[in-house]
Amino acid sequence: MDTTEQLAAAWDAVEKAGIPEHLHEVAFKAALSIQGVVLSPMNAATPVSTGHHPTPDERHEPEMAGSAPVVQESSNDFFSRFSRETGIDLDALEEVFYLHEGLPGLNVPARKLGASRSAQTRAATLAMTAAYHFGLDEAGDRVAAVRKECEQLRC
Repeated sequence: MDTTEQLAAAWDAVEKAGIPEHLHEVAFKAALSIQGVVLSPMNAATPVSTGHHPTPDERHEPEMAGSAPVVQESSNDFFSRFSRETGIDLDALEEVFYLHEGLPGLNVPARKLGASRSAQTRAATLAMTAAYHFGLDEAGDRVAAVRKECEQLRC
């Protein structure tokens, strides 16, 4: 699949997921990441044939293989920032997400994320990406964290 087809498929996934317009950019980047496309600093899409490429921040953080780095974040700071950045009510965010050891997780059963496993995976991926981007203010690739959450949800 060439870059044009990958971009079209990623955008199609964002539209089909019904993501609010103010989250389109984050959702599009997440969809590209799932397809194995990494955006370079100049925002040119580049297919990646090997595994995960850590961001500069991840390279300097000690972490165990296959696990996301632990971020020290208080629950109040996380939810306040997430609410402020997205315009979503604080109470609604607290119903959907939780924070454990400084990392966000989904507080909903997989069946509420979609009718099929692929829809559930897309919804979980987009939600987790938004949580990292808006709640933790991190633009880094969090594929391991998203994968772990999807495994826990069995989607």
